[in-house]
Amino acid sequence: MSKLLEKHEQLLLEAKKFERINPKEGALMAEQVRSFAKEHNHEILEAEALLRIGRCSYLKGDLELASGHLNEGLMLVEGLGAKEVECEMNLSMGNTYYFMEILDQAVTYYTKALEISKKGNLIHLEAGILNNIAAIFYSLEATEDSLEYLKNAMNRQIAHNDSFLEVSFSYNLAELYYRNSQMKEARSQIDRTMEIIDGNEDRLLYAKALHILGLIEYDEGKKSNGFSHLEEALELTTETKELLMEMEIRLDLAECRMKEEEAEKGISILLDVVKRNSQNDFGSGMLKIYSKLGEYYDLIDEQELANLYYRKHLSALRVIEEEKKRERVRGIKLHLKLKQYQDETELYKKLTSRLHEKTRLLSDSYEQMQIVSEIGQKITAKLDIESIFDDLYKDMTRLMKINTLGIGIYDKVTRSIKYSLSIEDGEKMPVYRINLDNPNSLAAYSVNQDRELIINNMETEYIKYINERSHTVGKPTKSAVFIPLKVEEKLIGVLTVQSREENSYTDKSLLALNTLASYLAIAINNAQKSQDLKEEIHNREMVQKSLVVLNRKLQTLSDQDGLTKVANRRHLDYQLEIDWEKALRDQQEISLMLLDVDYFKEYNDFYGHLKGDEVLKKIAEVLTRALEEDTIEATLARYGGDEFIVVLPGGDLEKGKKIAERIMKDIDKEDSEHERSPILNKVTLSIGIATEIPKENDYTVLVNKADQALYKAKRNGRNRIGFIS
Repeated sequence: MSKLLEKHEQLLLEAKKFERINPKEGALMAEQVRSFAKEHNHEILEAEALLRIGRCSYLKGDLELASGHLNEGLMLVEGLGAKEVECEMNLSMGNTYYFMEILDQAVTYYTKALEISKKGNLIHLEAGILNNIAAIFYSLEATEDSLEYLKNAMNRQIAHNDSFLEVSFSYNLAELYYRNSQMKEARSQIDRTMEIIDGNEDRLLYAKALHILGLIEYDEGKKSNGFSHLEEALELTTETKELLMEMEIRLDLAECRMKEEEAEKGISILLDVVKRNSQNDFGSGMLKIYSKLGEYYDLIDEQELANLYYRKHLSALRVIEEEKKRERVRGIKLHLKLKQYQDETELYKKLTSRLHEKTRLLSDSYEQMQIVSEIGQKITAKLDIESIFDDLYKDMTRLMKINTLGIGIYDKVTRSIKYSLSIEDGEKMPVYRINLDNPNSLAAYSVNQDRELIINNMETEYIKYINERSHTVGKPTKSAVFIPLKVEEKLIGVLTVQSREENSYTDKSLLALNTLASYLAIAINNAQKSQDLKEEIHNREMVQKSLVVLNRKLQTLSDQDGLTKVANRRHLDYQLEIDWEKALRDQQEISLMLLDVDYFKEYNDFYGHLKGDEVLKKIAEVLTRALEEDTIEATLARYGGDEFIVVLPGGDLEKGKKIAERIMKDIDKEDSEHERSPILNKVTLSIGIATEIPKENDYTVLVNKADQALYKAKRNGRNRIGFIS
């Protein structure tokens, strides 16, 4: 038993080494130790194994799994006297919540870990905890507090003489200086970091140092060196599968490429991680990537793709917020099982105050962005803005105080703004115009200066922009916002919201309105283009009708096999990719049937190709009827030559067999003569069926299996069904 225990303790040490080299491998090692510990009721060893599994999980980016293992470990370790394990468990739990951006929970665990480390004189762990508290202050933009705690952490590290911590803290200090634009200090510190790290085997720390070194050298004008370091850092994090850090490096590398006007490279860098992680959001990392992709596509005038990634950003934001809610519930349940942590230190009070305010602002901002997103989706989904204007007014009153909402459209010919869409207290207002040369119009000032205006006391603030107030229509207002509507450099119009109360609008209101203005500008621009198109259609109505008919025929022909009138290979590839991705997402079965006419070459040689074509058309009709009778949602296509293919989304192997048997029976009933067939003297089919629950985004796996099943049917004598599951 003692030898077995020693073996598993050694395995756990190996797992710890692998945490930052290959977290996946480290977790597998720790799982072996955990199984052994549970079997032999060794609670401390089991807790240590859970700690290692939890740390590997959050380093891989699986934060939910990490918190689950660490919670279990905390409940297990309490009262066992293993203070170092308990301290590191709390520290790791804090790290997990930090990466999930649930900072108040992170502080709770860091504070508990700090208390344990001080009582147990665990200086090396105390240094790490102080470093992480410094990181929280940094995320809250409290730079001075962050520097203070990081320096305290370094003092503890110097006392402990831990080379790993020395590298980690030196890198953190370099990053802090860099992000704070203290380039001289950042350069000095990163040089120090690279000296310390020389010979250090920790590839993850080396990657972090290369990341900051690359950014510094890029900013210093050593762009070639900068890109080289950033790409090396990216390669290392990709190898170690440290996804969260990989995302941060990709964002910085893409930004540098965009600065060099290498848009294609910049976008490609971000798309690579999107493709590899299409089914996962990975917290704020993917959130930032979606946001940047939207921004970059905006810059290169790919508006459809920009809108796609803005929507992905909002969707991911909702997922993250829901996960945060679940984690909070999980945290409450944990606190009911663990003793209440009482800590009235000045640190806790200081952070709690900051966190409460930030949490409130984030909650308000999230709710606000949800409403803006809903409004934006309504606007961009229609080409007739006027048809949704009433709903727009109602939705916007959920965001802020509004008595008047106006959308003015720019008229290039008259150089004026035409307020064709205005509403006051729920009632439509008459159409009116504002000339852009009017020196006493706030709307004209906003457009001419290309800037938004926010006024919360009209009596005293208007003088900043115009000489005197000129009243147009409606009741006087005391607060107002004006925002130019533009698509890139093209002026579309102006958006205004107004209230009869003072101090109605804040920076938060302005942020929401700016976002909404982007949606509006795009929607109006699209509507104008649509109107231009309608006029052109009207002028060429007769010609266009002919073109529409022709286009429909061409579309049908492009997706249809000319001989059999079923789908062609092009349409099959398109539909199969859609069905495969859905099955991958829902983890449902998908079946594929490959059908081949037995001895078709011999048939053509004997009867001629015209007769062969008639046989293929007859088989296509039989297959179509069989699928219609079964009422299953399937795709039938000619795969090439005498081969047909049937895709059965959601169909299992038994379903595929039943359909195949019906097809074989119907073909037999046709009794089409084939004197050169060595098996029945009539036309027969061989069918291969394969079923798969997708594990990767590559449907050729299923096609290859079906091909193997068809080969099996042919090898066994033809006129039969072969299958592989």
